[in-house]
Formats: sequence, C-alpha cells, structure tokens
Amino acid sequence: MTATHVIDAITLENLSHRYGSEASTPPVLNGISAHIPSQGVVALLGQSGSGKSTLLNLISGLEPLQSGSITLLGHSLGTLSDQQRTLLRRSKLGFVYQAFNLIPTLTVEENISLPLALNGISPPSQHERVTALTDQLGIADKLRQFPDRLSGGEQQRVAIARALIHQPELVLADEPTGNLDAATGRRVLETLLDVSRIEQRTLILVTHSEEVAASADLTLTLEDGHLTGRSGVSVW
Repeated sequence: MTATHVIDAITLENLSHRYGSEASTPPVLNGISAHIPSQGVVALLGQSGSGKSTLLNLISGLEPLQSGSITLLGHSLGTLSDQQRTLLRRSKLGFVYQAFNLIPTLTVEENISLPLALNGISPPSQHERVTALTDQLGIADKLRQFPDRLSGGEQQRVAIARALIHQPELVLADEPTGNLDAATGRRVLETLLDVSRIEQRTLILVTHSEEVAASADLTLTLEDGHLTGRSGVSVW
C-alpha cells in the first residue's frame, strides 16, 4: 500500500524571536521547529506571556522574521514582499480575535462581507454567502443590526463568520473564548470547531486552557521559548 503524503499547512524551522535590541534579553521564541499538517485543529497551549500571540503574528506575516523560516501554505514568508504577504493573508487566512474586533459603524452583514469585498466578490454573491453561513451559525436574523446590539457570544459568532466567509485555507483564532462566560465560550468553541471541520479548514487555536486544548486534534505547548508537541505533531 502506498503511504499517504500529508501536506503541511505550516512548517517552522529554527524560529527565534526577541523583543529589544539587547542580546542579553531572553528570546520569546528560542529556535522552535515544527510541522503542522493541513485540515485539522491544532491547539497552541501556553500561559499568558509565553509567546503564543507572537508566534501567531509571525505565522500570519504580521510580525517580521528575525531568525529562522516559516513556510505557510507552500509560501516561504521570508521571500515575500509586504504586499505579497498582505495578499496571502487576504485570500488564504481568516482571523478570530479574543476582543472580536468588529467595526462598530458597520452592520453584521457588512462586517462579515468585508473580506469578500476586499477580494473583489460581487455584492450579490457576498449576500448569498453571508446568508448561508450566518444561517449555519444561528445569527441570520442579526444581519441588519450593529455589533453593540449583540451579546458577546453573538459578536464572536459574527467574528467567526467573518473569518470563514472567504473560505480561507487557514484560520487563526487567538483566545477566541477569552472574553466570554464559560457556557457561552463552550458554545462558541463548538461552533468554531464544527464549522472548521465540516469545511476542512486548518484551525490554529491559541489558548491557555487545557480544557479548550483537549478539543483539538493535535496540541503544541509553548513554554520558556520552546515548543513541545503531543498527539502526533512533529516537533524537533
């Protein structure tokens, strides 16, 4: 039987990063390397200040590389221009933030449609996609409302819809349940996991919670600048 070749969504090689110019400053990331396969849910576990958000920013190309390399969806980030990284994020990545980051002056539909508009999708197609996805997420009746009229759980579902609407290959979620109560957080997490798996997206879920990490297929733990893996993630 021929072995199935698993394509990596992300490859990290000897990645290091520090803040400040002093060589004596401890690195936030210290020579980490890993293969992260596509079409699965990966939890990035670590305490506050461990460097999880820094790693997420490096993976997305928002933070410039200092040392090492990142291959993202087949693209070597170090070889791309700022504009190329922007276009890659716009077309291939979706983001879910702890603080929702919805635009208060836009309606729910306008917030969700924004990635489609940036990618040149026509308004009728935008509306069709938004209607289908928000129905799936249980917020189809909120399209004309503004974010401040929604509960925290509803706002986060809008943020999830915005992250998924342009059908990205990779979704990055930075503590997506951190600003929600426990019950609402569980419902939102289940929604994010279900939609990601149904649509076969790669989901990187940043968290400090072991309970949240237990929902993932694979787990990476970031501690003292080093990355350790379990549940099948290759880390060396």
